[in-house]
Amino acid sequence: MDDRTVAKCQVDKKETVAQEVMNYLDRIAGQAEKTSSRLEDQLGSVCRRDTPNEEVASAQPEREYPPYFVDFRERLRNIDYAMHRINDVMDRCEI
Repeated sequence: MDDRTVAKCQVDKKETVAQEVMNYLDRIAGQAEKTSSRLEDQLGSVCRRDTPNEEVASAQPEREYPPYFVDFRERLRNIDYAMHRINDVMDRCEI
């Protein structure tokens, strides 16, 4: 194998920017979900009971996105949901 072939193989293995951003978003979403679960577990005993959420989801159809952006939106929704859970626990906390 010559140097050019080795260099080409190394370039082929490199992540695309889209993959890199999606992997970063996956890590952030996972961290937000773990944080919200930990907070609920650790502070649940000193919080008021959870009241049912009366908020109704909008009935508007979702906008069509290309496949990559559908995945991107889903991860952002996971982060949003985790942040809502964190804020809910903090609002109900009695300490």
